[in-house]
Amino acid sequence: MSSAVAIPPPAPTDERPRAVTVIGWVWIVYAAVKLFGGVWGLLVWRLGGVHDFLAKPGLPAMSPMTYFEKYLGGFGIAVGAQIIFASAVLAAASALLRLRPWARTAIEILCWLGLCYVTLFALGWLWAWRLTSLDASRQRFVGLSIALGVLVVLALAFVSMIRALRREEVRGAFRGGAA
Repeated sequence: MSSAVAIPPPAPTDERPRAVTVIGWVWIVYAAVKLFGGVWGLLVWRLGGVHDFLAKPGLPAMSPMTYFEKYLGGFGIAVGAQIIFASAVLAAASALLRLRPWARTAIEILCWLGLCYVTLFALGWLWAWRLTSLDASRQRFVGLSIALGVLVVLALAFVSMIRALRREEVRGAFRGGAA
């Protein structure tokens, strides 16, 4: 008589990999913050505060509207673009959580764009600190350290997301997911 109990094989699951869940939620939070900021900026721009702010003493002697049109005329376009971009990222991240194959590609492209942006920003920061006329090398070192630290941390995050999205188990989950 055998006392061994037969263990049934694991049931096939359509559960998404943990990396997909984490990456999806990171991008959802990012998109939500950008969307909130864009809508808030649009409301402030259209409904109040800007004209009062521009009428403060010390600003150039011109009417607030002239100042606004001259220096902030493209603000509405920029905020509108931010809202559209954040909405697209939110849609892609939501689709990523639903294992839509196109969403994995879209989020990977966003990660590559983020990596390029962070790299260019850090290079610009390094260049700006190189041009400063600070004679204290300690202050220059702090500025350069901040640039390199931001580059390394964010670059590692983007590279980690790209690598996770390219893993075979993740790719397999998207092949099995709904199209």
